[in-house]
Amino acid sequence: RNSIPFEHVDLWVPSFVPPSLDKELGSAPQMAQMGSGANLAAMAQGSDSNDACRLCFAGSATLNVQVVDSSNASTSMTSLASLEEKQQEVHKSVSPLSADEIFNFSLYGDYSEKFSFNVGCGLPGRVFKTGIAAWEQFVSNAPSHMFERRGGAVQFGVKTALGLPIESPNVGRIVLVMYSRHNREKDEELVNRVVKDMRLFNPCPRWKLVVSVSPNNGENQTSLSSAPP
Repeated sequence: RNSIPFEHVDLWVPSFVPPSLDKELGSAPQMAQMGSGANLAAMAQGSDSNDACRLCFAGSATLNVQVVDSSNASTSMTSLASLEEKQQEVHKSVSPLSADEIFNFSLYGDYSEKFSFNVGCGLPGRVFKTGIAAWEQFVSNAPSHMFERRGGAVQFGVKTALGLPIESPNVGRIVLVMYSRHNREKDEELVNRVVKDMRLFNPCPRWKLVVSVSPNNGENQTSLSSAPP
């Protein structure tokens, strides 16, 4: 849709982790404790300026269509071709995803749900830290320290990823990552257009209310995770 050549997308949001727990987790990607990727035990303890920030999985979605690369000599375009002509050319190349391809993306979403990243680590962490979009090709062949979910990319056929920093009024910044089963050449104009369009959504992630019950004295404690500065 809208000439965007990616078939799958997921979202990563910041969550605070107490220093003691963060030392145990380290900087490597970790298996999430809950299905949403959020560490509710850490959030229940509250967060302060010393808490570490991790990027946690917040959901994924898959389109039913894909943009197929059309490289016919008869339809090649010169540098003077208009944007409208380019969009029409891409539109002609749209085809549906097969049931197996949709299922593989669904499995990749389940796989990604098990990860979280420190700021600066992994594609979501790097984009969150720099605030700069990152277009990465051949992720299934990338070193594991550059794309930690490489195993899933190989298994489920993911080849290109585009990480986008999206400013949010209540959490500061979230990261949107798009994926394709094709090797997509970087398109700077597309990146700028998508970032601009995403800002119009003004995304506001909601925090979960956590109630902890002490087995010793029966006292209840209620807390909300605070937003990053």
